[in-house]
Amino acid sequence: MADHRDALHNILPGMLYRCLPDERFTMLSVSDGAEALLGYSAAELVGPDAVPWRELIHADDHELGREVIRRAVAAQRPFETEFRFRRRDGLLRWGFVRGQGVFDDAGALIA
Repeated sequence: MADHRDALHNILPGMLYRCLPDERFTMLSVSDGAEALLGYSAAELVGPDAVPWRELIHADDHELGREVIRRAVAAQRPFETEFRFRRRDGLLRWGFVRGQGVFDDAGALIA
């Protein structure tokens, strides 16, 4: 049964997501806004067998994005950056990304 967070997740504009801090940025949840931005349904982007998030980000934006996120995670602070995303249809689209790591009680990054 879906909870109230699922409903909120899908009525907000844009795309909301939660991912693991692994090499693929494996998505744990993705809002329905993914389809408008990327051309992929939320279901196609979630889980270990999903379209890898890293493959959706333009190669020239990988290192800058990684560095912005790395610094923010090290300081346990929010981050903001922009990426060019490659849509399912091959077109590039800019996306503004705002996020924050989720940490356990010991300060380790868990999502």
